[in-house]
Amino acid sequence: MSLPPTKDNKIVKRDKVSEILNAKKEDFTVKYILRDLGLGKFPNRDKIYELNDKVILNKGDYKGINKKTETTLGKLLINKIIFDPVGYDYQNDTFTEKKIQYHLNYIGAKVLNKELDMKEYKSLLNRFEDFSLRMSSFVNPSLSVDMMNVDDSIKKLRNKLIKENKEAIENGDTEIVSEIEEKLIEKVKEVYKDNPQMQHYLSGAGPSLGNSFKKSSLMVGAIPANLNSTKFHVTTSNYVDGLKKSDIHKVSSSMILGGYFRA
Repeated sequence: MSLPPTKDNKIVKRDKVSEILNAKKEDFTVKYILRDLGLGKFPNRDKIYELNDKVILNKGDYKGINKKTETTLGKLLINKIIFDPVGYDYQNDTFTEKKIQYHLNYIGAKVLNKELDMKEYKSLLNRFEDFSLRMSSFVNPSLSVDMMNVDDSIKKLRNKLIKENKEAIENGDTEIVSEIEEKLIEKVKEVYKDNPQMQHYLSGAGPSLGNSFKKSSLMVGAIPANLNSTKFHVTTSNYVDGLKKSDIHKVSSSMILGGYFRA
């Protein structure tokens, strides 16, 4: 909901911004957000706004806004619905998992310092949970084969890098393998920069590019040979295309090793 705007995003009209600023917490129903604010598409009614359309806040519009500030409709809604009732300053952030956790912990510390009543903090957490779950089915993109089965240009680069570094890969050179993976992930970001599915990976709210996506669609990569070894196996196949027969026992072993490492 809080992704930054692109060059194609428009500016939300001032009367709509004022309407949101003056709304009470009980006003923010799904019906209001999707239909009245124009964020949803209905029969005989086109979608008016996107969550990352630009919002201009003037000095004094919101606590913590001391100068003219460009934000987005999604960020304004998150601030207004979740944080505003406890008087928190406006946060012009892309709300990744880490950012959300930071703000919740920061506000929670106010309870310990007797600056905020525990009932207010509980209400904040309830609003966060309710709003996140309630809106997720409407605004979260779905994973599909479009991105999981990667573009041919990415496959071509992967095959080229594997061929050029064949000896290093066979020797388990983890530094070279890491460089290959980084180049592939950068290529993925370039190819899918406008794909809504990238929100899953870049927001921090779901799987990561460097682990989940890499293993599923690019290459599994380096796997420790055993618990006490400094050597690594390298698997250049992935889960979507299918593991090579010679790699199956290596990947299986990594699942056992992972349990020891976490412990």
